[in-house]
Amino acid sequence: MNNKKSRWPIFLILGLFWLSFLILLLISMNGTNDRFIYPLDDTYIHINIAENFSQHGVWGISQNSFSSLSSSLLWSSLLSLAFYIFGSNAIIPLVLTVILASLLLILVFKQFNARSIPPIFSFFGLFAILLFTPLLPLVFTGLEHVLHALLALLFINTSAKTLSTDSNFSYKVLLILGMLMILVRYEAWFMISAVAFLFLIRKKWIHSLLLVTAGAAPISLFGFFSLHKGWYFLPNSVLLKGNVPDFSSFRNFANWLAEPWKLAFSHPHMMLLLLISLFILFILLFKERTLWKPSTIMVFLFSISIITHIQFAKIGWFYRYEAYLLILGIFTIIMAVQEIIIKNKQPGKIRHIEIAIISLIIIGALTTRGFIAHTEISQASKNIFEQQFQIGLFLKNHYQKKEIAANDIGAINYLADIKCLDLWGLNSMAVAQAKRKKVFDTEFIRKITHANHIKIAVLYEHWYDDFGGLPKEWSKIAEWSISDNVVCGDDTVSFYAVNPEEKEALAANLKQYSFVLPNDVRQRLLIRKQ
Repeated sequence: MNNKKSRWPIFLILGLFWLSFLILLLISMNGTNDRFIYPLDDTYIHINIAENFSQHGVWGISQNSFSSLSSSLLWSSLLSLAFYIFGSNAIIPLVLTVILASLLLILVFKQFNARSIPPIFSFFGLFAILLFTPLLPLVFTGLEHVLHALLALLFINTSAKTLSTDSNFSYKVLLILGMLMILVRYEAWFMISAVAFLFLIRKKWIHSLLLVTAGAAPISLFGFFSLHKGWYFLPNSVLLKGNVPDFSSFRNFANWLAEPWKLAFSHPHMMLLLLISLFILFILLFKERTLWKPSTIMVFLFSISIITHIQFAKIGWFYRYEAYLLILGIFTIIMAVQEIIIKNKQPGKIRHIEIAIISLIIIGALTTRGFIAHTEISQASKNIFEQQFQIGLFLKNHYQKKEIAANDIGAINYLADIKCLDLWGLNSMAVAQAKRKKVFDTEFIRKITHANHIKIAVLYEHWYDDFGGLPKEWSKIAEWSISDNVVCGDDTVSFYAVNPEEKEALAANLKQYSFVLPNDVRQRLLIRKQ
């Protein structure tokens, strides 16, 4: 950083990031009537929790009762704090992710500069993180994934320093980062466990135990509180979306082991980074004859993290679940390659050629994914605006404080004051229990909707085919369909009159609302008012 010219990569990348953000923001708002809409319904779940906690002291999607559905306790808490200070404003998550993404890029640049990465390759490394993570789609979601990646970078760097130098100060920082990281995403446990394992290898038993305790303590406290409230120890979103081991039979266990890797092979970016990291780890171990070098430790931790993530967690869904791994992968590979080159004392031109080859391999595999991700931002926002947002406005106009069943619960609860039964289970303990016990079927749906006095249901019909389908006596009144869907659970959402007395009223309400539906939403009314 002594040479001002060495700073040009970060200035250029930040300028590119901000300019791209503003352009994509304008494009996305062009398809949503000049209103900013998040490209995922999940964002509105966090906004609901933050509003209720900041205004009513209730952790849940409804101000009336506690619910354990947030998989990011720290993110929901940060939004709550921001709402408490600045007032409830749906734009706050976007502002936070923009700031965090800028900090993340600055952190990566400082680490590259500290390791004497040539400026031109520092720029390409930053550009790869910006384009291939992809960072901008994460920013537009307004979710916790940028913060997770930032903390993961700090954690892996601090782990490498602590394990290679025995620094007590670094270890204390590591404990704090471990607590914060697990509060942002439960997947952080993979990396925390890997670092604890390395402490065990070094026979630092107390270090390992304290790190595991630091990671387990915050989620345990919340878990016991959830149990006290009648919910599971882990949030429903973690239990229902995660790949939980199935020990009921050898065949089921074998499927549990195999299925995630079948999915991973359909995502070549994951397998590419894993194979490159394992190859580089082999070279580092072969040359150094020791694991306890910073770059070797980082590559080892990344390799373990990506393997455990593939096995236990999710990949995809608007690029977000594995995003932190893309950032860690690009970062650790570049750092490790630089160390290998310096150790070999190769001439500058040869070093540049080798870094360029690694960069081209990564760029070649991720270019298409990065390009598609950025083109989907505006379309995803349009999808949410045309489907979940319109459902929320419809319910606000016609079903305030009424009993409603749904499977996407974020935007509709943000917009309308309804008594919502979540028939997918994130916000319904009864549904989650039924799913985990494998008794969630048509009869269960019939009974729970009757017990909750549900009047209408707004659902993706095909989501329930594997469970026997929706009750036959329900009257499907209408369907809304959108085109060019890239993010919603289905192109078509169906409206049902669960209570027979609601048939004509629902049909009339839908017909009335059809006049304000966006032009690209196709309504098919299946029943006419008598």
